[in-house]
Amino acid sequence: MAVWAQVNLSLASKENRWGAEFFQPRYLKPLPSHLAWTAIGRILAFCQYGLSRAMNDEGLGHPMYRMNEMNGVFLATPERYAETTPQEYDSLRLIRDDVLFNRTNSYDFVGRTGILKHDVDAVFASYLIRIRPKPSAILPEFLTLYLSTPFGIDHVKRRAMRSINQANVSASELKRVPIPLVPIGAQKRLAKIVNAAASRLQDSDRLCREAETLLGNALRLDKLDLSHKLGYESSLSEITSTRRWDARFYDPRLAGYYRHFSTIADLMPLTQLARVLKFENPPYADAGIPIVTQKHLGQVAPDPTLEDAPQTTEAWVKRRAEALLRPNELLLYSVGAYLGKTNIWCEPDLRAVPASFITLLRARPKVDAGYLMAVLNSEFGIFQSKTYESGTSQPYIYPSGVRHFRIPLLKDDRMMTTIGAIIRESYVAIKESKALLENAKHRVEELIEKEAAV
Repeated sequence: MAVWAQVNLSLASKENRWGAEFFQPRYLKPLPSHLAWTAIGRILAFCQYGLSRAMNDEGLGHPMYRMNEMNGVFLATPERYAETTPQEYDSLRLIRDDVLFNRTNSYDFVGRTGILKHDVDAVFASYLIRIRPKPSAILPEFLTLYLSTPFGIDHVKRRAMRSINQANVSASELKRVPIPLVPIGAQKRLAKIVNAAASRLQDSDRLCREAETLLGNALRLDKLDLSHKLGYESSLSEITSTRRWDARFYDPRLAGYYRHFSTIADLMPLTQLARVLKFENPPYADAGIPIVTQKHLGQVAPDPTLEDAPQTTEAWVKRRAEALLRPNELLLYSVGAYLGKTNIWCEPDLRAVPASFITLLRARPKVDAGYLMAVLNSEFGIFQSKTYESGTSQPYIYPSGVRHFRIPLLKDDRMMTTIGAIIRESYVAIKESKALLENAKHRVEELIEKEAAV
């Protein structure tokens, strides 16, 4: 159905906007009158763009936050680094309760907002904006929640300037987004929920580290010496038989891992522990079965909400029944920067299928998928992925490469079971954190829609 709106020239001139999208009727309705409203710029004590600097994976400089570290409404630990001057670091160092706003990305991702709830010596990239509200007016937890609700997101995206495959919301446009002045008492109750959610997410991180430590100790990784000469050689017959001409493939450290594990574990081919499955990209549909894509993969498991997931048809799923995800299966990311990153699927009642760049590992009976995931995400597991990757501009690992993986099975079955159980417990903590956040966002939406007690 066609819609239309009429606005005064003075309003268009004031906003300096001339496109019809900006003046859709829903934006021209008065804001809910039971709350007082103001512009975000009026409640900010601080607003700052990040640093434009090349990043590295070698730990040089300080950790740098990107959009990738926005985990729901929280900021996870940065994975990449950037070198800074002392002056830049002093100016850009984040502190607890700082809020980061993603100002430049695709239209789907622009405007995402996260709050820092742990101490970290880190800076942030130039496509992020740091904002700190005046605590007498708006608490940082409420600001983050509001900008993560459909109402807040809609008003942010209204002000996005679009170009080819990109959208931008500048600091000046962010400052013009309306925000309700909710009583501080209600904000504090919402902040309490946010902090409880952050605590459960930190519990999950702690459990993941515990599983990693147990695995490392059991495999005696601290005793592993992988020092080797800068140069190494392979025979021409091996090169022609494998049809691999890249030096990484012949890195002797993989054999070093194998030798080390052979004395303390049973080194088994992955194919004896799990089926390696790969499916073509499902056709998209307006409604149907959700497709798990790259953006849904998390630290432990895909986001169970599968927010904004593309859908495929029931007919395709019927023809590819093997593609339906089952509890305790693993999803291995097979392309790009996070090559080899593995998640576990823990949702028995959620029907979903993997996208084409995800390799599915279906654990065989009596094999603990949680333990398998811990190994695949360990330094050894990622090294195997790097060894068997193909591609030039875009690294890729084919199922044939994954089938070459080996898995060290501990001689202590109870330890493997313990590690797997810790992995699953960490996912429970993540789900509880998400449930708390959804509750808090729902309460903010209720406050906006109608006067409600919090």
